[in-house]
Amino acid sequence: MHHPEYPHKNALWIVKEGFICGFSEIDLIVALERIKTLWHQEATKKKSAFFAPDGFRYALAKLFCEEVERRGVPFKIKPFMNLQEAEAWLLKDGVE
Repeated sequence: MHHPEYPHKNALWIVKEGFICGFSEIDLIVALERIKTLWHQEATKKKSAFFAPDGFRYALAKLFCEEVERRGVPFKIKPFMNLQEAEAWLLKDGVE
């Protein structure tokens, strides 16, 4: 998130099989607050996609995305189980 282009480019996050997640409720809150803290007024990013190829990781990504919306993060984050659908959504104009 510290990369100079992060606030201006849509992002694809890939959670590969074999990824071990010790994600907790505290981690969720810290991650969301960090996103909001590092956001600035000149940012142009509209969306990010999470690609998670299996049900468990997809469920975690979906939970994260729902909390993003609830807490008012200034861009849309959406989970996907299909990589091509995630890429197509990122390239599509607008946010749905």
